[in-house]
Amino acid sequence: MKTSLNVPGCIASHEGHSDVSAKAVGFASYSNLHYYWTSSPGNMKLSSIVEGEEQLSVWSGYFNKTLHERQDQLSLAFPHIDPAILEGGGLSNSVADVMVENCIGTLGMPMGVAPTFFINGVHYVVPMAVEEPSVIAAASGAAKLIAASGGFVSQSTPNVMTGQIQILDISDAEEACRLIVAQRQSLIDTANTFCASMQKRGGGVVNLEPRVVEQRNPERRCQKFIVVHIYMDVCESMGANVVNTVAEGLSPSLIALVGGRVGLRILSNLCLERRSKTSFRIPFSQLMWKGTDGAVVANRIVEAYEFAEADPFRASTHNKGIMNGMDAVALATGQDWRAIEAAGHAYACRNGYYGSITSYEIDGDFLVGSLEMPIAVGTKGGALHTHPAYKFTHALLGNPSAQTLAQIILSVGLAQNFAALRALAIEGIQKGHMSLHARNIAVAAGVSSDLVPEVAMYMVVRGSVNVATACEYLEAHKLMSDLYAKAPCAIRESIPSTFHITVCNTSVNGNDLSLNVALPTLANNSPVHVVLKEGHPSHPLQDALLGPKKGVAWLSSVYSSLEQTELILLEPPRWNVKLIKKLKLACVASNLIAYNLMRTFPNQTRKCLNSILQIGKSDPRLVIKAMNDAHYDPVLAVGLPLLYALAQMFDYNVEQFVQKKLLAHSLRAEFRDMVTCLADHPLKGCVADPSLSDDELLAELMSSGHYKRWPATLFLLCDSLSINLSMLTAERIDHLHRLGSYFSFEAMFAHDFAKYDRDQAAGSVCNIYKRFLDIRRLVHSSLTLRRYWDTANVICERERVSIMKMQHSETLLDVERFLETSQKVRAHYGAPPTR
Repeated sequence: MKTSLNVPGCIASHEGHSDVSAKAVGFASYSNLHYYWTSSPGNMKLSSIVEGEEQLSVWSGYFNKTLHERQDQLSLAFPHIDPAILEGGGLSNSVADVMVENCIGTLGMPMGVAPTFFINGVHYVVPMAVEEPSVIAAASGAAKLIAASGGFVSQSTPNVMTGQIQILDISDAEEACRLIVAQRQSLIDTANTFCASMQKRGGGVVNLEPRVVEQRNPERRCQKFIVVHIYMDVCESMGANVVNTVAEGLSPSLIALVGGRVGLRILSNLCLERRSKTSFRIPFSQLMWKGTDGAVVANRIVEAYEFAEADPFRASTHNKGIMNGMDAVALATGQDWRAIEAAGHAYACRNGYYGSITSYEIDGDFLVGSLEMPIAVGTKGGALHTHPAYKFTHALLGNPSAQTLAQIILSVGLAQNFAALRALAIEGIQKGHMSLHARNIAVAAGVSSDLVPEVAMYMVVRGSVNVATACEYLEAHKLMSDLYAKAPCAIRESIPSTFHITVCNTSVNGNDLSLNVALPTLANNSPVHVVLKEGHPSHPLQDALLGPKKGVAWLSSVYSSLEQTELILLEPPRWNVKLIKKLKLACVASNLIAYNLMRTFPNQTRKCLNSILQIGKSDPRLVIKAMNDAHYDPVLAVGLPLLYALAQMFDYNVEQFVQKKLLAHSLRAEFRDMVTCLADHPLKGCVADPSLSDDELLAELMSSGHYKRWPATLFLLCDSLSINLSMLTAERIDHLHRLGSYFSFEAMFAHDFAKYDRDQAAGSVCNIYKRFLDIRRLVHSSLTLRRYWDTANVICERERVSIMKMQHSETLLDVERFLETSQKVRAHYGAPPTR
């Protein structure tokens, strides 16, 4: 479950400063506890482990549920509590106003649960309030693994807090200490008069001990003062207020006994007499992770712990990670997390240096982890009875005693630390963290809560976790949602699949050109995210969609080759260059994917291409429904919806952004011509008269529509969007068609020459050079190749001369320079240049 917990917000009217040095803490006198640990159940029996696994199975997949589904499950598991109390953070402004000074409202904090903790044989669903992603998931995942090995074994001392009374201006500190020790019982009795109600509940002052402290200031080093430690059992409370009351009440009696001047009277958060300890044992056989052997995992975790123990720079981050888990539980249950942190960090200096709070060791074939530290928590008093959400969280934990709550908090801290060390030592912390960090980025990008999981998943798959990537997904998702608003529920409710391309060496305002398409995920299929980007692992479907061993580098080279079919304007472009290039990239992707699917799945692909030809005339929802009902194999289940989505994206952008009807009509017509060429293979159906001359024969074969495979005209029409619409006349659009056809002729003559061997081996692939040889009943040789190129040059030169005659009327385009670029395409395919 994840909801929010509100804490009071206020404006401070003063500032305070403090300076605490870990070296100021004296541990020498406190090497032994004055009280025994509470009893431990020892190792868990096998029956307990089996029972624990059954209890945990109820919470399997809890992460994947919606917030309301999690609340519903919580209500079923804990019928005595009502998650509705957490709505709005569980704290009203009127209650907050009496909790703190200068209150101006409340501050929300996400609250979730870690449902997999087994501590001393008891199952706990632990509430955690934290804004940082991955904390709850890491602790819960680690606890589940530990539960399978018997869970945590935890112990606590009694709830004895330490109060301090400072006595200054003492001439003989050692003699004063002897007097205090001699009158210890009398002083204890006096102290207990200031906490009579606590004593009636079984608590009260249980011991008293003086210490001599030397000044650290070099100028006052010879001066000493006394600190009297009061040890008080505070029962189920945290105890700060009552300890302070006793310290202030007892101080006059001490001054009367030993003289001097009373200084500070305050509790100490380094409550060494109030400690808890938790530990676990996991066999190597259960520690295998991410393909790494369990023994290796165990040894690397120990190495990581030893790093923190040896180096304070590492120890500070190591211990902060422990506090990530402990603070989250403390905040959710209304504990003073600042006091817990202070005690933990001070205790980390107990050996004369700042080290790790946790410890790890290898015991035979087991990894043993433990965490022991002073911890003061309470289940009575303070804000626990004021904040409604705290009542809820304590009830969720079964209204634990203070000792049990301390053990729960430490167990979460140890689980958090184990998860962090394992991730750091085996794969690095970022891989797992970023998948959860992506959720925060999605929210920052304005993603609605229902879309956050799929946007986060998409960013992680892309390997690009940022607001821009989230916005790209939203843009593609909106287009898909608009087109399928009334599609069958199975399609609308499924998480979309995505197709992403980033083309290298093609800059748009200094950035790589990218295309992102969302497409429906068909029934009984999981979302698929195909990413074609340099440095990104290839997707299993990549070969099926683009062709064997053809990755993003090959796709970039194809696009760059086609990009040479670009209008060379005499004036700077006036429109969205990025959108123009995206439309071109959509054309290239459609062309290549359709070509490859036609080779492997001709019937199904042709049916999809025919549906594309009906865009604008037929209902797209019916098309997708038909695909949904067809039960395609994994390649077609992605490939065909992708083809249809690319075509729809192209058509949608033409409709939205191309205002000139003649240009919009031309763009759609050229796209349909490209699709028709891919679907029908017009070269196959062309019955040419063998009596025709070579140039007439080649011209007729090419004019069958074969040249439309190379979408030069489509590219030029896209480029024309940069021209002032008032100057984009019918004559100029016709001129673009002539230029595009010329370029497509040049390109397909060169392409089919270069691909002859491949197409000859394939047999069924259309190739104009191969068709020329078949009609002429010739065998491929250097002589037939020369004859083919001589004929192609005649056709291209004739068209070139015709176009150049129109040059005098063209004032926007540099036609001559454009025609020269056709030689680059020939060079790309290794074809001979025009003579």
